Order: sequence, then C-alpha cells, then structure tokens
Amino acid sequence: FWDDGQYKEIFALLSEVQVGEEIEVYYNQQKFIYEITEKKEVMPSEVDVLSQPTDQKQITLMTCTPVGTNLKRLIVKGNLMDE
Repeated sequence: FWDDGQYKEIFALLSEVQVGEEIEVYYNQQKFIYEITEKKEVMPSEVDVLSQPTDQKQITLMTCTPVGTNLKRLIVKGNLMDE
C-alpha cells in the first residue's frame, strides 16, 4: 500500500505534531509562528475543512494519510501567534 514515488516527503512527519505545539513558517524573509489548535483526519471529499474565518490569521496544512497513500487527509490548523 506504500507508493515510493516523489510525493512522500514534504509533510511525511506532519502526523507527529500535537495540539499546542508551535510551527514556524518562513515567507519573504520573515518568520511566522503558529500554535497548532486542531488536528484531524478526514475523507478526501470533505473539503469544507479548508474553510477559514476571514477575521483570524490561521494556517491550514493538509497531506495524505497514511503516508504513501491517498486514502484520507490529515488536516492540521493553527493560529498565528503575536506578531
């Protein structure tokens, strides 16, 4: 069930993050720190999990799970910490 192709590495360890942990994103030579607020698995058809409130600064990370398959999606959401 493991596809040893080229799309298996970017978020391969995303399942190891826990709610309450911080992740860092670098963009345009700036560092943004997000606190993980939610982590869940959904079916590929459940695209509503990608919706975000417009009044909050959030990040949503999504990858296929289990790693190497496309059976489900792992969704990790976080809120931007104080700038």
